[in-house]
Amino acid sequence: MKLTVANKVILGFGIIALLLLIASLSSLWSFNTISNSSSRVNEIAVPAQQQSNFAQIQLLKLAKLSALGFTAEQTADINRYQADFKVAADNFNQNAKKLSALLKDDPSLNKPLKEALAHADSYAQSVNAMFAAKMQVVDGAQATAAELDKLIKMIDEAGATLLDITYIEEPSQKATLELIGGAAGRVDGQLLSLMQTVKETADYTEPEQLKESQQNIEFALTDMQGNLDYIGNLVAKVGAEDLWQTFNEQLAAVKTQSTKAMVWSH
Repeated sequence: MKLTVANKVILGFGIIALLLLIASLSSLWSFNTISNSSSRVNEIAVPAQQQSNFAQIQLLKLAKLSALGFTAEQTADINRYQADFKVAADNFNQNAKKLSALLKDDPSLNKPLKEALAHADSYAQSVNAMFAAKMQVVDGAQATAAELDKLIKMIDEAGATLLDITYIEEPSQKATLELIGGAAGRVDGQLLSLMQTVKETADYTEPEQLKESQQNIEFALTDMQGNLDYIGNLVAKVGAEDLWQTFNEQLAAVKTQSTKAMVWSH
């Protein structure tokens, strides 16, 4: 069948019209795809990016507060940083809920988000445990300082009682008093050395230092026993039994307190 010129023209225009229709439909489909993508960006991607940026800022704030809390030494400072950390953590969790809601229908983004939030939760738990341990350390240090201070005062009182014996005036026992005075002076020197050891112990933080200090205290208390036995054999001659009994009670209290203080320090 031969086509006439008119038919060819009509056929040509028909093909062109068909191509234009196809092109228009393709453009319409592309436009719809772009529109959907743009809508998705506006509804999900942009808000998700904003929430993600806010979450990162909150994480940086949490990291700063945990670092400050770790280096803090005073109870008030630790409590303040812990309270600020809790507020920041609550803000982060609220932001995380919003972000999770935005990405709940997107598995490719929801999965890494869940992993990130799990790490963040583990981090928060570790920081809270750190704050608790920090408070325990500070409270322990304060309690130890109080016990050591009490021990220092007890040593000083025992030394004063011992020196009171040497001040007894008994002309007939002058030689005996001189012997007591010599031995008491040596014990007093040992007590002063013991007091210095206790003061230094208050600044120790390492277990080995504390262990060595405890050994030094035990040695000092044992080392003075020879002089104490010597004095004990002479006090009756100068009528110092009451003072001597008081001293021995004070020394026994010092030994008990030294053990208690070292337990606190550990």
